[in-house]
Amino acid sequence: MAKLRKQAAELRAVSQVANQVAGEEQLVANLKDQIADAEAEAKADTDAFNKNAEPGWSPRKIVINNYTPQYLTVFVNGWYRTEISPGLTQTIVIEHRWNPTVVTVRGDDDIDTWGPRYIWGKFQTYTWNIN
Repeated sequence: MAKLRKQAAELRAVSQVANQVAGEEQLVANLKDQIADAEAEAKADTDAFNKNAEPGWSPRKIVINNYTPQYLTVFVNGWYRTEISPGLTQTIVIEHRWNPTVVTVRGDDDIDTWGPRYIWGKFQTYTWNIN
C-alpha cells in the first residue's frame, strides 16, 4: 500500500519495519545455531558418560589481585561470582568449557569498571592484577 501511495514518510516507516524484521530473523537464526551447539555438546557429554570415558577437561582458575582501595565485584559471563576486599586476592573456578570466558570487575563506587576481559583457550590459571 505504501508503494502505491508513494509517500516518502510512509515508505521510510515500511523500510524501517522491514529492516527490523530482517534483523529479528537473523537473531532467531543465530539463537537456533547456539541451541543446536549446546544440544550437541550435551549429547557428547552424555555419550562420554555412558561409555565411561575419562574426563578430557579440568576446571580452570582465574586469580584476581585487588591492588585498589575499593571493594570489587566480579562477574563472569554476566553472572555475579564474588567480591574482593581491598588489597586481597581471590581465586575463581571456571566450570564451563566454552570460549571465551568474559570477566568484568566493578568498583564499590560503581564508577570504576575494569574489563570486560576476554579469556580464550585452554589455560590452567589466569592472573589479573587490578590497579
